[in-house]
Amino acid sequence: IDTIFRERYNLPFNMIDRSLSAQSRLLEGLMRLLELPLGEFGYHQVMSVATHPSVGGALEGVNLERWRRWGEALNIRFGASQEDLQGTYIDRDVYHWDQGLRRLALGCFMEGELAGDERLFEVGVRAWVPFEVGGDGVSEGAQMIELCRSLIIDASECRRAKLSLGQWCMLFTRLVKRYLLSKSPADEQALTQCLETIEELKVTDLEGALISYEVAQSLLKGRLKRLEARRGQHQADGVVVSSMLPMRAIPFHTIYLLGLGERDFPA
Repeated sequence: IDTIFRERYNLPFNMIDRSLSAQSRLLEGLMRLLELPLGEFGYHQVMSVATHPSVGGALEGVNLERWRRWGEALNIRFGASQEDLQGTYIDRDVYHWDQGLRRLALGCFMEGELAGDERLFEVGVRAWVPFEVGGDGVSEGAQMIELCRSLIIDASECRRAKLSLGQWCMLFTRLVKRYLLSKSPADEQALTQCLETIEELKVTDLEGALISYEVAQSLLKGRLKRLEARRGQHQADGVVVSSMLPMRAIPFHTIYLLGLGERDFPA
């Protein structure tokens, strides 16, 4: 519908009973971003944010499938750094994001397993095997490192912080503007509505009491879920696209019913 009405014929139209997430995946990306500080930085959790179409997928020149292959090959499982593995049976500098991204950074300018060079790169008592990416992968490797490190650092700071609801809302606004990118008019509309929802939540902070991230994000997610339940409103001009039930009482000048056939006529 978007392609035919807007891109091909430039006809004004309004979708009435389509949810926000059906128009744009940006809200889904925001929900995943809000969940990140509450987890253990598992591989799939972080990558589901980094490779989301509204986050890493909106960056220029990025091959998300390559990012996923690299992440699997780097053997990243969970934890931001070795500190997150303290108290477990894992006593080596393995499996967490810090070692994986260090290996990827080294592999951007060193030979590694692909070239048959398995020498370690040592700094003090720590050592890593460079994860070779090849000359054509240097730019993408740098983008993946920057995005994943940034996500983990911001999420870690959110875990530790105690802020007022108003301060949390300012932080949520910065996170949205930093990580979520719009690539279509529907994305721009979803982005605007998400930012407006954060501003509405900010106004409710009357006492300025300090709360944890878990409480703040729970309040925001509740409002975002109500935002998802909203539907478009009828406009005076343009083509209205809807299922039949919500629009049947409006006396349109012309009505087209899609999907009708000799045996398929609605009662």
